[in-house]
Amino acid sequence: MQEEEALLDETEPFDVELLEKYQLEQELVEKGVGKRSLVDSFPAVKASGQLPHGVPGECFYRETCQGVESFLGRLASYREGILLEPLEVDLRIGEFRLVGRIENIYPKGLLHFRYTNMKPKDRLRIWIHHLILNRIKNQTYPCNGILACKDFDCKYPPVKESEALLKDLLEAYWQGLKRLIHFFPVSSWGYAEARGQGKDPAEALQSAMGEWEGNDFKQGEKKDVYYQLCSNT
Repeated sequence: MQEEEALLDETEPFDVELLEKYQLEQELVEKGVGKRSLVDSFPAVKASGQLPHGVPGECFYRETCQGVESFLGRLASYREGILLEPLEVDLRIGEFRLVGRIENIYPKGLLHFRYTNMKPKDRLRIWIHHLILNRIKNQTYPCNGILACKDFDCKYPPVKESEALLKDLLEAYWQGLKRLIHFFPVSSWGYAEARGQGKDPAEALQSAMGEWEGNDFKQGEKKDVYYQLCSNT
Protein backbone atom coordinates (compact mmCIF):
# COMPACT_ATOMS: atom_id res chain seq x y z
CA MET A 1 0.00 0.00 0.00
CA GLN A 2 2.81 2.42 0.87
CA GLU A 3 4.60 1.57 -2.41
CA GLU A 4 1.40 2.31 -4.39
CA GLU A 5 0.99 5.68 -2.64
CA ALA A 6 4.62 6.55 -3.37
CA LEU A 7 4.13 5.74 -7.05
CA LEU A 8 1.02 7.87 -7.19
CA ASP A 9 2.79 10.79 -5.55
CA GLU A 10 5.56 10.64 -8.17
CA THR A 11 3.15 10.59 -11.11
CA GLU A 12 3.31 13.86 -13.05
CA PRO A 13 0.22 15.19 -14.84
CA PHE A 14 0.47 15.50 -18.64
CA ASP A 15 -2.93 17.11 -19.13
CA VAL A 16 -4.95 19.97 -17.66
CA GLU A 17 -8.37 19.54 -16.09
CA LEU A 18 -11.25 21.32 -17.84
CA LEU A 19 -11.84 23.90 -15.10
CA GLU A 20 -8.13 24.67 -14.78
CA LYS A 21 -7.88 24.91 -18.56
CA TYR A 22 -10.74 27.42 -18.70
CA GLN A 23 -9.24 29.47 -15.87
CA LEU A 24 -5.90 29.64 -17.65
CA GLU A 25 -7.51 30.53 -20.99
CA GLN A 26 -9.60 33.29 -19.42
CA GLU A 27 -6.52 34.61 -17.62
CA LEU A 28 -4.65 34.77 -20.93
CA VAL A 29 -7.56 36.56 -22.59
CA GLU A 30 -7.51 39.16 -19.82
CA LYS A 31 -3.76 39.58 -20.30
CA GLY A 32 -4.26 40.02 -24.02
CA VAL A 33 -7.02 42.57 -23.52
CA GLY A 34 -4.62 44.43 -21.22
CA LYS A 35 -2.05 44.39 -24.07
CA ARG A 36 0.32 42.10 -22.20
CA SER A 37 2.43 39.70 -24.26
CA LEU A 38 1.27 36.08 -24.01
CA VAL A 39 4.75 34.88 -25.00
CA ASP A 40 6.37 36.89 -22.23
CA SER A 41 3.79 35.56 -19.74
CA PHE A 42 4.91 31.94 -20.21
CA PRO A 43 7.57 31.86 -17.44
CA ALA A 44 5.10 33.21 -14.86
CA VAL A 45 2.36 30.76 -15.92
CA LYS A 46 4.87 27.89 -15.86
CA ALA A 47 6.09 28.87 -12.38
CA SER A 48 2.50 29.00 -11.10
CA GLY A 49 2.11 25.26 -11.64
CA GLN A 50 -0.79 25.63 -14.08
CA LEU A 51 0.97 23.67 -16.83
CA PRO A 52 2.25 20.11 -17.17
CA HIS A 53 6.02 19.86 -16.81
CA GLY A 54 8.45 19.97 -19.67
CA VAL A 55 7.65 19.80 -23.37
CA PRO A 56 3.95 18.83 -22.87
CA GLY A 57 3.44 22.06 -20.92
CA GLU A 58 5.18 24.15 -23.57
CA CYS A 59 3.08 22.56 -26.35
CA PHE A 60 -0.14 23.02 -24.40
CA TYR A 61 0.67 26.68 -23.72
CA ARG A 62 1.54 27.34 -27.36
CA GLU A 63 -1.70 25.74 -28.62
CA THR A 64 -3.73 27.60 -26.00
CA CYS A 65 -2.19 30.91 -27.01
CA GLN A 66 -3.07 30.31 -30.66
CA GLY A 67 -6.75 29.94 -29.80
CA VAL A 68 -6.66 32.92 -27.44
CA GLU A 69 -4.95 35.13 -30.04
CA SER A 70 -7.67 34.27 -32.54
CA PHE A 71 -10.36 35.21 -30.00
CA LEU A 72 -8.57 38.47 -29.20
CA GLY A 73 -8.62 39.27 -32.90
CA ARG A 74 -12.41 38.96 -32.86
CA LEU A 75 -12.64 41.20 -29.80
CA ALA A 76 -10.45 43.86 -31.40
CA SER A 77 -13.19 44.96 -33.80
CA TYR A 78 -15.54 45.61 -30.84
CA ARG A 79 -12.87 47.40 -28.80
CA GLU A 80 -12.03 50.05 -31.36
CA GLY A 81 -11.80 53.54 -29.91
CA ILE A 82 -11.23 54.65 -26.34
CA LEU A 83 -12.73 52.66 -23.47
CA LEU A 84 -15.42 54.86 -21.94
CA GLU A 85 -15.51 55.72 -18.25
CA PRO A 86 -17.62 53.35 -16.10
CA LEU A 87 -21.23 54.49 -16.04
CA GLU A 88 -22.53 55.13 -12.51
CA VAL A 89 -26.00 53.73 -11.85
CA ASP A 90 -28.54 55.07 -9.36
CA LEU A 91 -32.07 54.36 -10.59
CA ARG A 92 -35.54 54.27 -9.07
CA ILE A 93 -37.60 51.57 -10.74
CA GLY A 94 -40.98 51.06 -9.14
CA GLU A 95 -40.35 50.29 -5.47
CA PHE A 96 -36.71 49.40 -6.12
CA ARG A 97 -33.50 51.38 -6.11
CA LEU A 98 -30.76 50.06 -8.38
CA VAL A 99 -27.22 51.22 -7.55
CA GLY A 100 -23.89 50.23 -9.09
CA ARG A 101 -21.78 50.80 -12.17
CA ILE A 102 -21.47 49.43 -15.70
CA GLU A 103 -17.98 48.89 -17.09
CA ASN A 104 -16.44 47.73 -20.39
CA ILE A 105 -18.34 50.18 -22.58
CA TYR A 106 -16.72 51.08 -25.88
CA PRO A 107 -17.91 53.42 -28.64
CA LYS A 108 -19.40 50.37 -30.40
CA GLY A 109 -21.29 49.24 -27.30
CA LEU A 110 -21.23 47.44 -23.99
CA LEU A 111 -18.90 44.44 -24.31
CA HIS A 112 -19.01 41.22 -22.30
CA PHE A 113 -16.72 38.33 -23.23
CA ARG A 114 -15.80 34.89 -21.96
CA TYR A 115 -13.49 32.33 -23.55
CA THR A 116 -15.96 29.46 -23.38
CA ASN A 117 -19.09 28.41 -25.22
CA MET A 118 -21.97 30.76 -24.58
CA LYS A 119 -24.16 29.86 -21.60
CA PRO A 120 -27.63 31.14 -20.62
CA LYS A 121 -26.05 32.79 -17.56
CA ASP A 122 -23.83 34.85 -19.88
CA ARG A 123 -26.90 35.99 -21.81
CA LEU A 124 -28.75 36.87 -18.62
CA ARG A 125 -25.83 38.86 -17.20
CA ILE A 126 -25.36 41.07 -20.23
CA TRP A 127 -29.13 41.38 -20.72
CA ILE A 128 -29.49 42.99 -17.27
CA HIS A 129 -26.59 45.39 -17.90
CA HIS A 130 -27.92 46.13 -21.37
CA LEU A 131 -31.36 47.02 -20.00
CA ILE A 132 -29.82 49.32 -17.38
CA LEU A 133 -27.72 51.03 -20.05
CA ASN A 134 -30.85 51.63 -22.12
CA ARG A 135 -32.80 52.89 -19.10
CA ILE A 136 -30.15 55.52 -18.35
CA LYS A 137 -29.93 56.64 -22.00
CA ASN A 138 -26.82 58.73 -21.53
CA GLN A 139 -26.35 60.67 -24.78
CA THR A 140 -22.59 60.07 -24.82
CA TYR A 141 -22.87 56.29 -24.38
CA PRO A 142 -24.09 53.71 -26.92
CA CYS A 143 -27.25 51.74 -26.16
CA ASN A 144 -26.29 48.44 -27.79
CA GLY A 145 -24.50 45.44 -26.31
CA ILE A 146 -22.17 42.69 -27.52
CA LEU A 147 -21.61 39.27 -25.97
CA ALA A 148 -18.57 37.49 -27.40
CA CYS A 149 -17.86 33.87 -26.51
CA LYS A 150 -15.72 31.09 -27.90
CA ASP A 151 -18.40 29.64 -30.18
CA PHE A 152 -20.07 32.82 -31.48
CA ASP A 153 -21.00 36.45 -30.81
CA CYS A 154 -24.42 37.87 -29.96
CA LYS A 155 -25.44 41.50 -30.50
CA TYR A 156 -28.16 43.35 -28.59
CA PRO A 157 -29.87 46.37 -30.22
CA PRO A 158 -31.35 49.27 -28.22
CA VAL A 159 -34.46 48.43 -26.16
CA LYS A 160 -37.34 50.90 -25.73
CA GLU A 161 -39.23 49.11 -22.93
CA SER A 162 -36.12 48.67 -20.75
CA GLU A 163 -37.70 50.02 -17.54
CA ALA A 164 -40.67 47.65 -17.68
CA LEU A 165 -38.38 44.67 -18.35
CA LEU A 166 -36.07 45.66 -15.50
CA LYS A 167 -39.02 45.99 -13.16
CA ASP A 168 -40.16 42.45 -14.01
CA LEU A 169 -36.66 41.11 -13.32
CA LEU A 170 -36.38 43.00 -10.04
CA GLU A 171 -39.74 41.68 -8.87
CA ALA A 172 -38.68 38.12 -9.73
CA TYR A 173 -35.42 38.65 -7.84
CA TRP A 174 -37.31 40.01 -4.83
CA GLN A 175 -39.63 37.01 -4.83
CA GLY A 176 -36.61 34.74 -5.01
CA LEU A 177 -35.24 36.27 -1.81
CA LYS A 178 -38.41 35.31 0.04
CA ARG A 179 -39.16 31.87 -1.40
CA LEU A 180 -37.87 29.34 -3.89
CA ILE A 181 -38.94 30.17 -7.43
CA HIS A 182 -38.88 27.82 -10.37
CA PHE A 183 -36.34 29.55 -12.58
CA PHE A 184 -33.97 27.22 -14.44
CA PRO A 185 -31.83 29.21 -16.91
CA VAL A 186 -30.59 26.39 -19.15
CA SER A 187 -33.97 24.68 -19.53
CA SER A 188 -35.71 28.03 -19.94
CA TRP A 189 -33.30 29.02 -22.68
CA GLY A 190 -33.90 25.67 -24.40
CA TYR A 191 -37.60 26.50 -24.55
CA ALA A 192 -37.08 30.12 -25.67
CA GLU A 193 -34.57 29.14 -28.34
CA ALA A 194 -36.89 26.48 -29.73
CA ARG A 195 -39.78 28.96 -29.91
CA GLY A 196 -37.48 31.43 -31.64
CA GLN A 197 -36.76 28.77 -34.25
CA GLY A 198 -40.49 28.50 -34.99
CA LYS A 199 -41.25 25.33 -33.04
CA ASP A 200 -44.67 25.01 -31.43
CA PRO A 201 -45.02 25.06 -27.61
CA ALA A 202 -45.09 21.26 -27.33
CA GLU A 203 -41.86 20.89 -29.29
CA ALA A 204 -40.26 23.71 -27.34
CA LEU A 205 -41.22 22.00 -24.09
CA GLN A 206 -39.49 18.85 -25.31
CA SER A 207 -36.34 20.88 -25.91
CA ALA A 208 -36.56 22.27 -22.39
CA MET A 209 -37.05 18.77 -20.96
CA GLY A 210 -33.98 17.61 -22.87
CA GLU A 211 -31.91 20.29 -21.13
CA TRP A 212 -33.48 19.40 -17.78
CA GLU A 213 -33.02 15.64 -18.05
CA GLY A 214 -29.70 15.59 -19.91
CA ASN A 215 -28.35 12.57 -21.80
CA ASP A 216 -25.31 10.30 -22.06
CA PHE A 217 -23.16 13.18 -23.29
CA LYS A 218 -24.43 16.09 -21.21
CA GLN A 219 -25.49 16.40 -17.58
CA GLY A 220 -29.03 17.62 -17.13
CA GLU A 221 -29.81 20.80 -15.25
CA LYS A 222 -31.81 18.80 -12.70
CA LYS A 223 -28.54 17.39 -11.32
CA ASP A 224 -27.84 20.71 -9.61
CA VAL A 225 -28.61 20.12 -5.91
CA TYR A 226 -30.10 23.61 -5.51
CA TYR A 227 -32.44 23.07 -8.44
CA GLN A 228 -33.42 19.70 -6.97
CA LEU A 229 -34.47 21.45 -3.78
CA CYS A 230 -36.45 24.02 -5.77
CA SER A 231 -38.12 21.48 -8.07
CA ASN A 232 -39.31 19.43 -5.10
CA THR A 233 -41.25 22.35 -3.60
